[in-house]
Amino acid sequence: MKQRIVLTTIAAIMLAFSACLKDTATMHYKLYQPIQESMTNVRNKIAVQASQDIVTPGKIAVIGNYLFVTEQGSGIHIINNSNPAAPVNESFIAIPGNQDVSVRGNYLYADCYTDLMVFDISNKSMPKKIHFIPDVFKDKRINYGYYADSGYIVTGLTERDTTITIDAGIRTNYWYYSNGNAYYMSDNATTAPGYSTSTTNSTSGSMARFALVNDRLYTVESYYLSSFNVSNPAMPVATGRNAIGSGIETIYPFKDKLFIGSQSGMIIYDISNPDKPTSTGSFSHARLCDPVITDGNYAYITLHSSTNICIGTDNELDVVDVNNLQSPVLINKYNMTKPMGLGKDNNHLFVCDDGLKVYDATNPKSLTLLKTINVAEPYDVICINGLAIVSATDGLYQYSYANINNITQLSKINISKK
Repeated sequence: MKQRIVLTTIAAIMLAFSACLKDTATMHYKLYQPIQESMTNVRNKIAVQASQDIVTPGKIAVIGNYLFVTEQGSGIHIINNSNPAAPVNESFIAIPGNQDVSVRGNYLYADCYTDLMVFDISNKSMPKKIHFIPDVFKDKRINYGYYADSGYIVTGLTERDTTITIDAGIRTNYWYYSNGNAYYMSDNATTAPGYSTSTTNSTSGSMARFALVNDRLYTVESYYLSSFNVSNPAMPVATGRNAIGSGIETIYPFKDKLFIGSQSGMIIYDISNPDKPTSTGSFSHARLCDPVITDGNYAYITLHSSTNICIGTDNELDVVDVNNLQSPVLINKYNMTKPMGLGKDNNHLFVCDDGLKVYDATNPKSLTLLKTINVAEPYDVICINGLAIVSATDGLYQYSYANINNITQLSKINISKK
């Protein structure tokens, strides 16, 4: 395993750093070592449980009268939404390392660290794990900054205090090299430099990394776009994995196109040949996190900054004309606080920002803000058939916007504070 040592605090520096002198410095720091676990053991921890409180909601998938909400890193809540005013949390699938979910008919697809899992959910109260494809999401071999050995995954870190003496004069940014070893100081060191309404495939939000289109499942990782044939939904077959760039974050399907959000821009792929996606165009922006949605004529992109991942400082909503897929054109931008997911239904655009913002998008070149709904740090929104489903830091909300001038809250599942 390739390891790195993370310096999170410096208690004392004995000698001043010098770019020319071979000075030394004694430094106190915390040494983190990875906890490795075999994927066999991880898979054995997958279990169907009674309904659980929602603590850290993530991605949402909707199909029929059911919501599937990920509990970030640990599994999927299955919620009966036959009555949106009184949703019923029916069961929980414990899945270590889970972040994404999609549903085709009675089959659910989820990531378990590097694996793609398949569950039979014909009985929503008792889903059954029926199949998996190992080592699909290879990027997840890197966890907590460590590369896991083959067949293993890093599931956590152990911590202990220690002290080292380093060659203070040899420094490159935040990396320190001493006696042939590399040491890294973190930024907080004291001294440092349009949704489908298909009854077959689920609808997902703008933050999703899974997308179902007809009988194909498309997934994205940091560098790759993968495709799976799910014509037999119980037994997906991997049909391709293509390098498409870097910093890939989200995927949004529209007809025979995929709109992919990355930290440097939007990438558009044609899937007329479903197993051989072809790049058709792109739109570049500064390095920022950006989910994207489209109605076929315009793409709507939220850009937000992050101290850990996205190094830019802008927070905005970009509206991009995509009528010419080979040459998308920015037509307007709107300042935001820190926008996240977004959704659109006909001429109404919903944006998760400092509250849930609702826009009249009849004229995409000049959006009109109709209302800001008081929601604490909304993460993503799905707009479908007059119903807005919103995940936020304090709960899972549902709103009726059948009357856009009188948007009403139907229900809220509160977040459990643990």
